[in-house]
Amino acid sequence: MGDNIDRLRALLGERAWEAPAPQEEPHANSPQDGTPIDPVEYLSTDPEDDEKILSISRVLVPVSEPKRPDYDLETGELAPGGHRFVPLKALEKYHHTYVEGANRYKVNRNYFDKQKFYTHEWDFFYIYPPPELSASASVLVPLSQVEHFIWIINRHLKTHLGIPVMERDPGFVIDFPDDGTPRPRYIGRSNDYETAVLTKKAIPSKGYRPPNEPTSSTKPADESLEAFKERMKEMLETDKKKKLALKSKKQAERYAKQQGWNHVTKRVQRYLGLRERQKDVDEWGIKISAPTAGGGLAKIEADLAKLNIRTQVDVTKPAPFEQESSVVFICVDVEAYEKNHRLITEIGIATLDTADIADLVPEERGANWFPAIRARHFRIKEYGHLNNTEFLQGCADMFRFGTSEWITLADAPKSVADCFKPPFSAPHSPSTPTAESPSDKRKIVLVGHDLPADIAFLRQLGYDPGNLSNLLECTDTTHMYRAFRREPHNSGLGKVLADLDIAGWDLHNAGNDAVYTLQAMVAIAVKSLVEKQDIREREKEVVERKIREAMEAAAEAVRENKEGWSSGGEDSDGGVPGLVLKEEKMPQQQQQYGAARGNRRENYNSARGGANLGAARGARSSWRRGGGSGGSGGANQGRKPEREDSDAARSAWW
Repeated sequence: MGDNIDRLRALLGERAWEAPAPQEEPHANSPQDGTPIDPVEYLSTDPEDDEKILSISRVLVPVSEPKRPDYDLETGELAPGGHRFVPLKALEKYHHTYVEGANRYKVNRNYFDKQKFYTHEWDFFYIYPPPELSASASVLVPLSQVEHFIWIINRHLKTHLGIPVMERDPGFVIDFPDDGTPRPRYIGRSNDYETAVLTKKAIPSKGYRPPNEPTSSTKPADESLEAFKERMKEMLETDKKKKLALKSKKQAERYAKQQGWNHVTKRVQRYLGLRERQKDVDEWGIKISAPTAGGGLAKIEADLAKLNIRTQVDVTKPAPFEQESSVVFICVDVEAYEKNHRLITEIGIATLDTADIADLVPEERGANWFPAIRARHFRIKEYGHLNNTEFLQGCADMFRFGTSEWITLADAPKSVADCFKPPFSAPHSPSTPTAESPSDKRKIVLVGHDLPADIAFLRQLGYDPGNLSNLLECTDTTHMYRAFRREPHNSGLGKVLADLDIAGWDLHNAGNDAVYTLQAMVAIAVKSLVEKQDIREREKEVVERKIREAMEAAAEAVRENKEGWSSGGEDSDGGVPGLVLKEEKMPQQQQQYGAARGNRRENYNSARGGANLGAARGARSSWRRGGGSGGSGGANQGRKPEREDSDAARSAWW
């Protein structure tokens, strides 16, 4: 029984139901109520035991009920020295950060969800970190009250929750010694959410002191101030790290969940013969060894090529692969009275035996497999007069896939159980034996749309599918559809059917819904595979087109590069010699520029040979500038021709 429950929990998730905690023998260190406590990880929190505990424990759990002090303080009054506190933000996320597995759901539902955390009585304190760290005050609660709160949870839920030790998580528990450094100040007390909100908003300003507070004469040492800053830094950084860690953790959980839903669809495809289970090297019988003269390398390459084979699925032909496990899909749908969900009015069971469709062509959406689905519709006699009309339109008398069967509430468990045995809702003669040996039991895949709710109804009736020894797995079409369309939220069966082009008539009839759910499962399995094949084909065509275009461009470039190099082939003898040295004239522009430079050089030399140094400098300046007003003296003669030559040279060159 326990193994089956564990298997079903693993398939459906922890939130499908809660199993009672197993009873264990009380340990010597257990409290008087018999709550089991692990002697290694969960020990006393007496101060003198701290050093011993830190070396062997991850968390500290009180063995007996901790003392819960009530603080008789005024707003703004200092907390007693030496007390430890827990940041309120860290405590609010305690169930997310420090509680794992099924306990997280139980703890959250009973003590944190819908602001239940604030119904516990809390004394709120505040402290202003150094201004370079934060300008806002942080709200704290006494560690002793947190220990008492966790002790209550452990006693009620039979859990072993505890306080993270300071060395392992220094930002959760903050120590405030009486060494002259700032200590938390009191805000107020609350025992409900509204009061807590008002209390947290009543934090005094940073410089506020009660009128009767004495002036402190203790001056903190530099080491104490540095230690205080470090504690505040750890407190603030821990909150930031926890936010990032929580976000990263939720993201990782979401990714794993989404990928798991895709895997469910792929396994359904394997059961239907639309996909082949991947095999590793050992399963293919490939032996990797050194190539031999007998063609060993070619054999290895041929074997390895098998690993990459991808067979296209053609919906106009039977499924190309062997149906894995030869499963029987059984879908359940339960309808209850809208004003009292404990009154179950209808039970729908739909069955698809993969053996019945092994040789059938699926066609588009797998529609050719739909007629192979057989269904049963049970109506409960005791509640036959109840019909849903207010929140949804019930149609218990509109079963479209057979004849409804009236059964009593007492017979319901047996009627449902018969559908999970051969011949699995198929017509048969009562004289025909239907029992099967344990070794021949067909594997069953349980299907539903929002399956946990239907399982809960079945258990309420007295039938638990978790007891089936041949239950292979559970498949929820809400998850399959979300993975198929990448939807962020669950969709109703009607929307799913419309998107899959399946006509869904008289929904909210349990028998009809069970059949439509199986049709949706088949359609998602077929369409998701075919659509991905189409995408791959389109991508392949794009790649091939780009390759062709690139090859054509490369070929054209080669042809163009080859042109112009031919000299006539063998029909040409090279002709007459063409390498003859010729005297070439200097271009006219260069001749003019050279003449201008020669004139400037002559003017400079003549001026330099005269008596007037200024004239020489003017001539030199004129030469450098290519003309213009130069120096004075005898060198002024002949300046005009030089400038004309210079301007002409400039004009010709530029």
